[in-house]
Amino acid sequence: MMISRKRALRPERGGSAKHEQWLAELTTLPTAAGREDRVVEWVRRWVRARADVRLREDRAGNLVLEVPSGGSRSRAPIWFTAHLDHPAFVVTHVIDGRRVKLEFRGGVHPPYFERARIDIVDSSDGTHAARITRLERASPFNTVHADVDGGTERLDAGDIGRCRFEEGGALPRVDRGVFHTHACDDLAAVAAALSAFDVLRRR
Repeated sequence: MMISRKRALRPERGGSAKHEQWLAELTTLPTAAGREDRVVEWVRRWVRARADVRLREDRAGNLVLEVPSGGSRSRAPIWFTAHLDHPAFVVTHVIDGRRVKLEFRGGVHPPYFERARIDIVDSSDGTHAARITRLERASPFNTVHADVDGGTERLDAGDIGRCRFEEGGALPRVDRGVFHTHACDDLAAVAAALSAFDVLRRR
């Protein structure tokens, strides 16, 4: 996002609830390195709803949002940046009617994988509970085998798996002032950048 420096931020009337909604929506989207499609589409919808925001995509696939200045900028632009992925599993093979193989795109210590419960989200946004049964060290990504509770009929290569949080209730939620969700790194920063951009673009 590129904007011109204007003046110090002040709280925006009605903005907080709207920005918290964006935070909740973005941080529940399944995403992984190379599989950021859902987040990209969310951002594209956000832009389409705002006639004054321009979006372009560079050769590397980065999304750049800006508000046309209507003239020469008197100061250097400010850039808000955030990446659209999160450490997560990606299905590489459906082994049989019960088992899948996934690679973990991120850095997590091996003990966290032992018998861990995960959710695998299919292309229709259906969620399938599974349990990791084996870890294989590999480069560039470690791989795991997992047993899927309800079978693998609706799963395919490219589907995204993420850690299953079974304690405390449904996600996202706020508990004693703390926001709990599926993936803060770095989708919370996407929400924060868009919120700041939203305040400034209307000034």
